[in-house]
Amino acid sequence: MENVTLPELESVPSPSQRAILARLFAETTNSYKFMLFLTLLDCAAQHEVSDGLRLSIRHLLGGMLAVAWFPSSLCRLNLGTQDRTAEHLARVGNGLWVDGDDIGLNNSRAACFMWAENFPGTPTQVRNRTILRYVLSRLVRPFLEPLPAGSPANPDLLLDELSRSRFDSALPLYRVDQGGETVTLHPFWHRALRREGAILDGWVKYHWLQYLQRCNPGSPGIAAKLVPPAERASLIEARTFWLRVMRASSVSCPYSGRVLGQDVPFEVDHFLPWSFVLHDQLWNLIPCDPEVNRIKRRSLADKRYVLTVGHIQADALALTAKMTSEGEFRRIAESHVLALQLPASTLRGESTADREQVSRAFERTVTPLWDLAASHGFPGPWLFRG
Repeated sequence: MENVTLPELESVPSPSQRAILARLFAETTNSYKFMLFLTLLDCAAQHEVSDGLRLSIRHLLGGMLAVAWFPSSLCRLNLGTQDRTAEHLARVGNGLWVDGDDIGLNNSRAACFMWAENFPGTPTQVRNRTILRYVLSRLVRPFLEPLPAGSPANPDLLLDELSRSRFDSALPLYRVDQGGETVTLHPFWHRALRREGAILDGWVKYHWLQYLQRCNPGSPGIAAKLVPPAERASLIEARTFWLRVMRASSVSCPYSGRVLGQDVPFEVDHFLPWSFVLHDQLWNLIPCDPEVNRIKRRSLADKRYVLTVGHIQADALALTAKMTSEGEFRRIAESHVLALQLPASTLRGESTADREQVSRAFERTVTPLWDLAASHGFPGPWLFRG
Protein backbone atom coordinates (compact mmCIF):
# COMPACT_ATOMS: atom_id res chain seq x y z
CA MET A 1 0.00 0.00 0.00
CA GLU A 2 1.23 3.48 -0.80
CA ASN A 3 2.81 5.11 2.25
CA VAL A 4 0.78 8.21 3.08
CA THR A 5 1.90 10.19 6.10
CA LEU A 6 -0.74 10.67 8.76
CA PRO A 7 -1.59 14.39 9.03
CA GLU A 8 -0.69 16.26 12.21
CA LEU A 9 -3.30 15.75 14.93
CA GLU A 10 -3.47 18.30 17.75
CA SER A 11 -5.29 15.79 19.94
CA VAL A 12 -2.56 13.16 19.46
CA PRO A 13 0.71 14.97 20.26
CA SER A 14 2.73 11.82 21.01
CA PRO A 15 4.86 10.66 18.02
CA SER A 16 4.57 7.05 19.22
CA GLN A 17 0.77 7.21 19.28
CA ARG A 18 0.66 8.78 15.81
CA ALA A 19 3.01 6.06 14.59
CA ILE A 20 0.59 3.42 15.87
CA LEU A 21 -2.29 5.04 14.02
CA ALA A 22 -0.20 5.31 10.88
CA ARG A 23 0.35 1.56 10.67
CA LEU A 24 -3.17 0.39 11.52
CA PHE A 25 -3.90 -0.51 7.89
CA ALA A 26 -0.45 -1.66 6.87
CA GLU A 27 -1.52 -5.28 6.36
CA THR A 28 -5.03 -5.92 5.09
CA THR A 29 -6.65 -8.92 3.41
CA ASN A 30 -10.21 -7.66 3.81
CA SER A 31 -12.09 -4.43 4.55
CA TYR A 32 -12.96 -5.15 8.18
CA LYS A 33 -10.44 -2.78 9.81
CA PHE A 34 -11.56 0.12 7.64
CA MET A 35 -15.22 -0.59 8.36
CA LEU A 36 -14.66 -0.93 12.11
CA PHE A 37 -12.60 2.24 12.40
CA LEU A 38 -15.19 4.23 10.43
CA THR A 39 -17.90 2.81 12.71
CA LEU A 40 -15.93 3.93 15.77
CA LEU A 41 -15.51 7.39 14.23
CA ASP A 42 -19.26 7.63 13.74
CA CYS A 43 -19.98 6.47 17.31
CA ALA A 44 -17.46 8.93 18.75
CA ALA A 45 -19.05 11.79 16.83
CA GLN A 46 -22.51 10.95 18.15
CA HIS A 47 -21.59 10.77 21.86
CA GLU A 48 -20.00 13.24 24.24
CA VAL A 49 -16.69 12.19 25.76
CA SER A 50 -17.18 10.25 28.99
CA ASP A 51 -15.19 7.94 31.24
CA GLY A 52 -15.60 5.29 28.57
CA LEU A 53 -18.07 4.99 25.72
CA ARG A 54 -19.42 1.46 25.83
CA LEU A 55 -20.60 -0.04 22.55
CA SER A 56 -22.35 -3.38 22.14
CA ILE A 57 -20.95 -6.06 19.87
CA ARG A 58 -24.21 -6.04 17.94
CA HIS A 59 -24.04 -2.27 17.42
CA LEU A 60 -20.52 -2.53 16.02
CA LEU A 61 -21.62 -5.27 13.64
CA GLY A 62 -24.56 -3.20 12.44
CA GLY A 63 -22.34 -0.17 12.00
CA MET A 64 -19.79 -2.08 9.95
CA LEU A 65 -22.48 -3.44 7.66
CA ALA A 66 -24.00 0.03 7.26
CA VAL A 67 -20.58 1.36 6.22
CA ALA A 68 -20.21 -1.45 3.68
CA TRP A 69 -23.72 -1.32 2.21
CA PHE A 70 -23.09 1.28 -0.50
CA PRO A 71 -19.76 0.00 -1.88
CA SER A 72 -20.67 -3.69 -1.52
CA SER A 73 -24.42 -4.15 -2.00
CA LEU A 74 -25.19 -1.26 -4.32
CA CYS A 75 -21.92 -0.71 -6.22
CA ARG A 76 -20.90 -4.37 -6.13
CA LEU A 77 -17.28 -3.72 -5.23
CA ASN A 78 -15.14 -6.64 -4.12
CA LEU A 79 -14.13 -5.84 -0.52
CA GLY A 80 -11.34 -8.44 -0.49
CA THR A 81 -10.69 -12.04 -1.39
CA GLN A 82 -11.16 -13.10 2.24
CA ASP A 83 -13.97 -10.66 3.01
CA ARG A 84 -17.36 -12.10 4.02
CA THR A 85 -19.25 -8.82 4.31
CA ALA A 86 -21.25 -9.40 1.13
CA GLU A 87 -22.51 -12.72 2.55
CA HIS A 88 -23.89 -10.90 5.61
CA LEU A 89 -25.42 -8.10 3.55
CA ALA A 90 -27.13 -10.62 1.28
CA ARG A 91 -29.03 -11.84 4.35
CA VAL A 92 -29.98 -8.44 5.68
CA GLY A 93 -33.11 -8.31 3.55
CA ASN A 94 -35.40 -5.85 1.88
CA GLY A 95 -33.93 -2.81 3.62
CA LEU A 96 -31.09 -2.88 1.11
CA TRP A 97 -33.30 -3.00 -1.98
CA VAL A 98 -33.13 0.15 -4.06
CA ASP A 99 -36.45 1.44 -5.32
CA GLY A 100 -36.14 3.44 -8.51
CA ASP A 101 -33.87 6.45 -8.03
CA ASP A 102 -34.04 6.29 -4.24
CA ILE A 103 -30.70 4.98 -2.97
CA GLY A 104 -32.41 4.01 0.30
CA LEU A 105 -29.62 5.05 2.68
CA ASN A 106 -31.76 5.46 5.79
CA ASN A 107 -33.63 2.21 5.18
CA SER A 108 -30.41 0.32 4.58
CA ARG A 109 -28.80 1.60 7.80
CA ALA A 110 -31.85 0.65 9.82
CA ALA A 111 -31.94 -2.79 8.20
CA CYS A 112 -28.25 -3.40 8.96
CA PHE A 113 -28.63 -2.51 12.65
CA MET A 114 -31.85 -4.48 12.98
CA TRP A 115 -30.26 -7.57 11.41
CA ALA A 116 -27.28 -7.32 13.77
CA GLU A 117 -29.55 -6.79 16.78
CA ASN A 118 -31.55 -9.91 15.92
CA PHE A 119 -28.58 -12.11 15.03
CA PRO A 120 -29.11 -15.34 17.02
CA GLY A 121 -26.86 -16.28 19.91
CA THR A 122 -24.90 -14.69 22.70
CA PRO A 123 -22.58 -11.70 22.01
CA THR A 124 -19.63 -14.10 21.97
CA GLN A 125 -21.40 -16.25 19.39
CA VAL A 126 -22.27 -13.14 17.37
CA ARG A 127 -18.61 -12.22 17.31
CA ASN A 128 -17.37 -15.70 16.44
CA ARG A 129 -19.90 -16.25 13.63
CA THR A 130 -19.56 -12.90 11.89
CA ILE A 131 -17.03 -10.50 10.40
CA LEU A 132 -16.22 -9.34 13.95
CA ARG A 133 -14.45 -12.58 14.81
CA TYR A 134 -10.85 -11.41 14.37
CA VAL A 135 -11.02 -7.70 13.60
CA LEU A 136 -11.63 -6.54 17.19
CA SER A 137 -8.32 -7.97 18.35
CA ARG A 138 -6.35 -7.16 15.20
CA LEU A 139 -7.30 -3.49 15.01
CA VAL A 140 -6.28 -2.92 18.63
CA ARG A 141 -3.12 -5.05 18.48
CA PRO A 142 -0.66 -2.26 17.46
CA PHE A 143 -1.59 -0.37 20.65
CA LEU A 144 -0.69 -3.37 22.81
CA GLU A 145 2.62 -4.44 21.29
CA PRO A 146 5.08 -5.80 22.14
CA LEU A 147 3.20 -8.89 23.26
CA PRO A 148 4.50 -11.01 26.16
CA ALA A 149 7.14 -13.59 25.35
CA GLY A 150 5.68 -16.95 24.39
CA SER A 151 2.44 -15.49 23.03
CA PRO A 152 0.56 -17.76 20.60
CA ALA A 153 0.71 -17.10 16.87
CA ASN A 154 -2.98 -16.05 16.83
CA PRO A 155 -3.35 -14.38 20.22
CA ASP A 156 -6.91 -13.11 19.91
CA LEU A 157 -7.99 -14.08 23.42
CA LEU A 158 -4.72 -12.74 24.81
CA LEU A 159 -5.27 -9.42 23.02
CA ASP A 160 -8.75 -9.15 24.53
CA GLU A 161 -7.19 -9.60 27.97
CA LEU A 162 -4.34 -7.16 27.27
CA SER A 163 -6.83 -4.53 26.06
CA ARG A 164 -8.28 -4.64 29.58
CA SER A 165 -5.12 -5.00 31.67
CA ARG A 166 -3.21 -2.32 29.71
CA PHE A 167 -6.18 0.02 29.24
CA ASP A 168 -4.77 2.74 31.48
CA SER A 169 -1.09 2.30 30.64
CA ALA A 170 -0.99 1.57 26.89
CA LEU A 171 -4.05 3.69 25.96
CA PRO A 172 -5.44 1.24 23.40
CA LEU A 173 -8.13 2.47 21.05
CA TYR A 174 -10.65 0.40 23.02
CA ARG A 175 -10.90 -2.61 25.29
CA VAL A 176 -12.98 -5.72 24.83
CA ASP A 177 -14.91 -5.85 28.09
CA GLN A 178 -15.08 -8.91 30.32
CA GLY A 179 -17.67 -11.32 28.98
CA GLY A 180 -17.29 -9.96 25.45
CA GLU A 181 -20.69 -8.24 25.29
CA THR A 182 -19.32 -4.73 24.81
CA VAL A 183 -16.30 -2.72 23.72
CA THR A 184 -15.29 0.43 25.60
CA LEU A 185 -13.73 3.25 23.62
CA HIS A 186 -10.81 4.79 25.51
CA PRO A 187 -11.62 8.37 26.61
CA PHE A 188 -8.33 9.62 25.15
CA TRP A 189 -9.17 8.23 21.73
CA HIS A 190 -12.84 9.16 22.02
CA ARG A 191 -11.75 12.77 22.42
CA ALA A 192 -9.26 12.49 19.54
CA LEU A 193 -11.79 10.88 17.21
CA ARG A 194 -14.31 13.62 17.93
CA ARG A 195 -11.86 16.49 17.50
CA GLU A 196 -9.99 15.09 14.51
CA GLY A 197 -12.90 13.27 12.95
CA ALA A 198 -12.82 14.96 9.55
CA ILE A 199 -9.07 14.41 9.14
CA LEU A 200 -9.19 10.79 10.26
CA ASP A 201 -12.26 10.06 8.15
CA GLY A 202 -10.49 11.27 5.02
CA TRP A 203 -7.28 9.47 5.93
CA VAL A 204 -9.00 6.11 6.54
CA LYS A 205 -11.05 6.37 3.36
CA TYR A 206 -7.93 7.20 1.37
CA HIS A 207 -6.31 3.96 2.56
CA TRP A 208 -9.52 2.01 1.96
CA LEU A 209 -9.67 3.45 -1.56
CA GLN A 210 -6.10 2.30 -2.27
CA TYR A 211 -7.03 -1.18 -1.07
CA LEU A 212 -10.28 -1.34 -3.06
CA GLN A 213 -8.54 -0.23 -6.23
CA ARG A 214 -6.28 -3.25 -5.95
CA CYS A 215 -9.27 -5.52 -5.35
CA ASN A 216 -11.31 -4.06 -8.24
CA PRO A 217 -8.94 -3.38 -11.15
CA GLY A 218 -10.69 -1.58 -13.98
CA SER A 219 -13.80 -0.66 -12.02
CA PRO A 220 -14.78 2.95 -12.82
CA GLY A 221 -15.20 5.66 -10.20
CA ILE A 222 -14.18 3.69 -7.10
CA ALA A 223 -13.52 6.90 -5.15
CA ALA A 224 -17.18 7.83 -5.54
CA LYS A 225 -18.34 4.38 -4.42
CA LEU A 226 -17.13 4.54 -0.82
CA VAL A 227 -20.09 6.53 0.49
CA PRO A 228 -23.44 7.39 -1.10
CA PRO A 229 -23.98 10.92 -2.38
CA ALA A 230 -26.05 13.23 -0.22
CA GLU A 231 -28.53 13.40 -3.08
CA ARG A 232 -28.77 12.16 -6.62
CA ALA A 233 -28.19 14.63 -9.44
CA SER A 234 -31.22 15.70 -11.44
CA LEU A 235 -31.77 14.19 -14.89
CA ILE A 236 -33.59 17.30 -16.12
CA GLU A 237 -30.87 18.11 -18.67
CA ALA A 238 -31.10 14.61 -20.13
CA ARG A 239 -34.89 14.80 -20.28
CA THR A 240 -34.60 18.15 -22.05
CA PHE A 241 -32.25 16.60 -24.60
CA TRP A 242 -34.57 13.71 -25.36
CA LEU A 243 -37.69 15.87 -25.45
CA ARG A 244 -36.06 18.07 -28.08
CA VAL A 245 -35.23 14.95 -30.11
CA MET A 246 -38.80 13.67 -29.75
CA ARG A 247 -40.19 16.94 -31.08
CA ALA A 248 -38.25 16.31 -34.29
CA SER A 249 -38.69 12.55 -34.65
CA SER A 250 -40.23 9.55 -32.97
CA VAL A 251 -38.08 7.63 -30.47
CA SER A 252 -38.88 4.10 -29.36
CA CYS A 253 -38.07 2.40 -26.08
CA PRO A 254 -35.09 0.15 -26.87
CA TYR A 255 -36.55 -2.64 -24.75
CA SER A 256 -40.30 -2.71 -25.44
CA GLY A 257 -40.36 -0.95 -28.80
CA ARG A 258 -43.11 1.37 -27.58
CA VAL A 259 -43.01 4.75 -29.31
CA LEU A 260 -42.25 7.56 -26.85
CA GLY A 261 -42.94 11.24 -27.28
CA GLN A 262 -43.86 14.56 -25.73
CA ASP A 263 -47.31 13.30 -24.81
CA VAL A 264 -46.21 9.81 -23.85
CA PRO A 265 -44.66 9.37 -20.38
CA PHE A 266 -41.05 8.20 -20.42
CA GLU A 267 -38.21 7.83 -17.96
CA VAL A 268 -34.48 8.27 -18.48
CA ASP A 269 -32.69 4.95 -17.98
CA HIS A 270 -29.02 4.36 -17.20
CA PHE A 271 -28.20 1.69 -19.76
CA LEU A 272 -25.22 0.60 -17.65
CA PRO A 273 -26.50 0.79 -14.05
CA TRP A 274 -25.86 4.05 -12.23
CA SER A 275 -24.46 2.12 -9.28
CA PHE A 276 -21.74 0.77 -11.59
CA VAL A 277 -20.76 3.90 -13.56
CA LEU A 278 -21.84 6.33 -10.82
CA HIS A 279 -22.46 9.19 -13.20
CA ASP A 280 -25.31 10.69 -15.22
CA GLN A 281 -23.44 11.35 -18.47
CA LEU A 282 -25.62 11.62 -21.55
CA TRP A 283 -23.87 8.86 -23.51
CA ASN A 284 -25.23 6.27 -21.03
CA LEU A 285 -28.76 7.70 -20.74
CA ILE A 286 -31.64 6.51 -22.88
CA PRO A 287 -35.41 7.15 -22.80
CA CYS A 288 -37.54 4.13 -22.02
CA ASP A 289 -41.02 3.01 -21.09
CA PRO A 290 -41.57 3.76 -17.35
CA GLU A 291 -43.06 0.33 -16.67
CA VAL A 292 -40.09 -1.35 -18.33
CA ASN A 293 -37.64 0.78 -16.37
CA ARG A 294 -39.21 -0.30 -13.09
CA ILE A 295 -38.77 -3.93 -14.10
CA LYS A 296 -35.20 -3.51 -15.32
CA ARG A 297 -34.05 -1.62 -12.23
CA ARG A 298 -30.29 -2.19 -11.71
CA SER A 299 -30.00 -5.12 -14.09
CA LEU A 300 -27.65 -5.30 -17.04
CA ALA A 301 -29.75 -5.23 -20.18
CA ASP A 302 -28.94 -8.11 -22.54
CA LYS A 303 -26.12 -7.36 -24.98
CA ARG A 304 -28.55 -7.63 -27.89
CA TYR A 305 -29.80 -4.17 -26.86
CA VAL A 306 -26.36 -2.53 -27.04
CA LEU A 307 -26.32 -1.84 -30.75
CA THR A 308 -29.99 -0.78 -30.67
CA VAL A 309 -29.17 1.84 -28.03
CA GLY A 310 -26.12 2.85 -30.06
CA HIS A 311 -28.32 3.54 -33.09
CA ILE A 312 -30.78 5.54 -30.98
CA GLN A 313 -27.91 7.62 -29.58
CA ALA A 314 -26.41 8.18 -33.06
CA ASP A 315 -29.73 9.31 -34.55
CA ALA A 316 -30.43 11.57 -31.56
CA LEU A 317 -27.06 13.29 -31.89
CA ALA A 318 -27.55 13.77 -35.63
CA LEU A 319 -30.94 15.42 -35.06
CA THR A 320 -29.55 17.58 -32.26
CA ALA A 321 -26.72 18.79 -34.51
CA LYS A 322 -29.30 20.09 -36.98
CA MET A 323 -31.24 21.94 -34.27
CA THR A 324 -28.40 23.59 -32.36
CA SER A 325 -25.43 25.82 -32.96
CA GLU A 326 -22.00 24.27 -33.33
CA GLY A 327 -20.96 25.52 -29.88
CA GLU A 328 -24.07 24.19 -28.16
CA PHE A 329 -23.72 20.84 -29.91
CA ARG A 330 -20.13 20.50 -28.73
CA ARG A 331 -21.28 21.14 -25.17
CA ILE A 332 -24.12 18.59 -25.42
CA ALA A 333 -21.92 15.95 -27.05
CA GLU A 334 -18.93 16.39 -24.74
CA SER A 335 -19.51 13.16 -22.81
CA HIS A 336 -19.90 11.25 -26.08
CA VAL A 337 -16.61 12.67 -27.38
CA LEU A 338 -14.79 11.51 -24.25
CA ALA A 339 -16.52 8.14 -23.78
CA LEU A 340 -16.76 7.05 -27.42
CA GLN A 341 -13.45 8.66 -28.41
CA LEU A 342 -14.90 10.19 -31.53
CA PRO A 343 -14.60 13.80 -32.76
CA ALA A 344 -17.65 16.04 -32.61
CA SER A 345 -17.62 16.20 -36.42
CA THR A 346 -18.35 12.45 -36.59
CA LEU A 347 -20.96 12.65 -33.83
CA ARG A 348 -22.90 15.14 -35.95
CA GLY A 349 -23.89 12.15 -38.07
CA GLU A 350 -24.03 13.95 -41.40
CA SER A 351 -23.76 10.67 -43.28
CA THR A 352 -24.99 7.14 -42.80
CA ALA A 353 -21.38 6.03 -42.39
CA ASP A 354 -20.87 8.57 -39.57
CA ARG A 355 -23.97 7.39 -37.73
CA GLU A 356 -22.90 3.78 -38.11
CA GLN A 357 -19.47 4.69 -36.73
CA VAL A 358 -21.12 6.27 -33.69
CA SER A 359 -23.27 3.23 -32.95
CA ARG A 360 -20.29 0.90 -33.34
CA ALA A 361 -18.20 3.10 -31.05
CA PHE A 362 -20.98 2.89 -28.48
CA GLU A 363 -20.85 -0.91 -28.75
CA ARG A 364 -17.05 -0.94 -28.36
CA THR A 365 -17.27 1.28 -25.28
CA VAL A 366 -20.15 -0.44 -23.54
CA THR A 367 -19.31 -4.11 -24.11
CA PRO A 368 -16.16 -4.33 -21.92
CA LEU A 369 -17.87 -2.26 -19.22
CA TRP A 370 -20.86 -4.62 -19.39
CA ASP A 371 -18.53 -7.59 -18.94
CA LEU A 372 -16.81 -5.92 -15.99
CA ALA A 373 -20.13 -5.09 -14.32
CA ALA A 374 -21.28 -8.69 -14.79
CA SER A 375 -18.07 -9.95 -13.18
CA HIS A 376 -18.83 -7.71 -10.19
CA GLY A 377 -22.18 -9.41 -9.68
CA PHE A 378 -24.65 -6.99 -11.26
CA PRO A 379 -27.74 -9.01 -12.23
CA GLY A 380 -28.25 -9.87 -15.87
CA PRO A 381 -28.50 -10.38 -18.73
CA TRP A 382 -31.99 -8.90 -18.57
CA LEU A 383 -34.52 -9.24 -21.39
CA PHE A 384 -37.89 -7.52 -21.60
CA ARG A 385 -40.67 -10.07 -21.93
CA GLY A 386 -43.78 -8.11 -22.66
